[in-house]
Amino acid sequence: MRKQFLLGSLLLAVLALVIAPALAQDAEPTTVHVRVAHFSPDTPAVDVYLNGDLSPITGLEFPTVTDWVELPAGTYNVAVAPAETSLDDAAIGPADVDLPAGAWITVAAVGSLANGTLKPAVLVEDYSDIPAGSARVSVFHAVEGAPAVDVRANGEAIIRSLAFPGSRGDNDGFITVTVPSNAYDFQAVPFGRGEPVLLDLPGAFVQSGVNYLGAIVGTPDEPQVVITATDPTTGKAPELLTVGNLVATIGDLSTLANLGGSAYFSGGLATLNQKGPFTLFAPTNEAFDALRRELGLAAFNAIADNPGSAGTRYIILYHVVPGTLMAADIGGATELSAATGEPITVTSRDGKVFLNDKVELETVDIPASNGVLHLIKGVLVPPSE
Repeated sequence: MRKQFLLGSLLLAVLALVIAPALAQDAEPTTVHVRVAHFSPDTPAVDVYLNGDLSPITGLEFPTVTDWVELPAGTYNVAVAPAETSLDDAAIGPADVDLPAGAWITVAAVGSLANGTLKPAVLVEDYSDIPAGSARVSVFHAVEGAPAVDVRANGEAIIRSLAFPGSRGDNDGFITVTVPSNAYDFQAVPFGRGEPVLLDLPGAFVQSGVNYLGAIVGTPDEPQVVITATDPTTGKAPELLTVGNLVATIGDLSTLANLGGSAYFSGGLATLNQKGPFTLFAPTNEAFDALRRELGLAAFNAIADNPGSAGTRYIILYHVVPGTLMAADIGGATELSAATGEPITVTSRDGKVFLNDKVELETVDIPASNGVLHLIKGVLVPPSE
């Protein structure tokens, strides 16, 4: 009985708080986007009814986030019932609720049912225009009893002192930042300290023009991350890019993108935009900087300034392996065959994977529509060179 009362109280609060101010927009909006997130580990699943009919929000369980539901702004009759029951079993409602135009609202259940701390958190997300070449990343701390955290991207703190809502002054547990499109190793660490790493999310590709919500959920002993990505022009998950287009959009691969802009690749690694599938080992800008220091500036520029040369073309193709090889596949191999027909050796040491004995895999398993991309810490040189 207590659980049903708490669930009803939570959902009543959710319905009340969803009436939030609309975000300022250039054109007068006529619709509202709403989704529901289940971030309370011990709360049962629920179904939501709109105007007497079962809505797309059904069987919502921890730690699920629904798709966005776009509705004409206005008044709706809403009811909420335990999952797989009926409207007659509604824990609250039916009740009339006004939904304001123009907002993108995520309503999250947080806290603990058993401890009586279950409550809603209303996240009014920023869906204004995103600067070119950037993405918008929002992070939400939904782990009750866990410390405040700093969020690092490639070792640099981009968010500081993010705490569970209400546990640290007026901190609401929700912060939004704009970052360049790139591949990142994200980590959550205790606020003001670099260790220990509480959560580690390596190899996350952040695509330009996309809104991301990363929620830290679960319990202090078993935290986890839930990530959603939304193309604001469609309200849906963004489509995967091809391997070639991935290279062009990752900031750490700008040198490779320039080298791949030869006539052979028809202006921007077009070969890697074909059907494939392809696995690309992509040297980072830092890897090419190291090669520049090794060869000397003049020798390196002879390649870089003539991207249509046979040597450049051959080096690029030597980084491509036909098929889709994930990091686990690569680590279990001893040799791969590049698109040039020449071998790439694979060795493992101290839990790390190396190509041709010295080039380490850095950021792995970035998915593409026609394969996969891995960032590597060096430039692979064909045995024939």
